[in-house]
Amino acid sequence: MSTNKAVAKLFAEVLEDAGYEPYAYSGRGMYGKKCVAINVERGQSIWEIAIQVFKENEDIAEQVGTPTEDDMGLGAVFYWPNLPYEGKSDNEEEDSED
Repeated sequence: MSTNKAVAKLFAEVLEDAGYEPYAYSGRGMYGKKCVAINVERGQSIWEIAIQVFKENEDIAEQVGTPTEDDMGLGAVFYWPNLPYEGKSDNEEEDSED
């Protein structure tokens, strides 16, 4: 497993422990490649999330880097293009709820 994939897997677990639901997302300019992402409420700051997520996991913070944000109207998605992720995509989660 590559270093980035290992970090992505660990980071997804850290996000889950903090109450987020990480999923595989392909953002602008990623040409279908998937990375770790979370949905957040409109106006939620990445700094709030960072404090919550990294307070007990400081060692992974530098490896994760700064996310990119896509505005989704009523909320936003923060995603980390440098962290390839093979978890469920947002579409798969919606499909499984039907």
